[in-house]
Amino acid sequence: VRTSNKGAEDIEMLKTTDERDVYKVVGDKLTELGKEIVGECGYSSIGGVIGCTHVEEGVEIRKRFKNMFFLIPGYGAQGGKAEDVALYLNNGNGGVVNSSRAILLAYKKQEEREKEFALCAREEVIRMRDEIRVAVERR
Repeated sequence: VRTSNKGAEDIEMLKTTDERDVYKVVGDKLTELGKEIVGECGYSSIGGVIGCTHVEEGVEIRKRFKNMFFLIPGYGAQGGKAEDVALYLNNGNGGVVNSSRAILLAYKKQEEREKEFALCAREEVIRMRDEIRVAVERR
């Protein structure tokens, strides 16, 4: 719906003939399609990709798509912060954060730990989880 890729704005922010942003039209359509399949937790099984690199739109996106479960890329290497992720969550629910590069390359942040790739990745995931948890609690 509103991805974290830098070039995505070329399409997602285009205006339709009635002056709506394309990403909102797509999100509204997904919401409509998922209306009948909202589960016990209040989220549809039809979700959307919402990059946490769009802080200025975060609160509005969560309000507009309140029953949509989000895949949230952009945290870490693309510049998204824990506080940004928290904008897209409802008390810690409603999305899953993706941070591939920051996790896969965590071993490069620490000298002489190349052979401890898995341990470095685990440590990075735990650090991220804790950072996001604190940001959600502060919100």
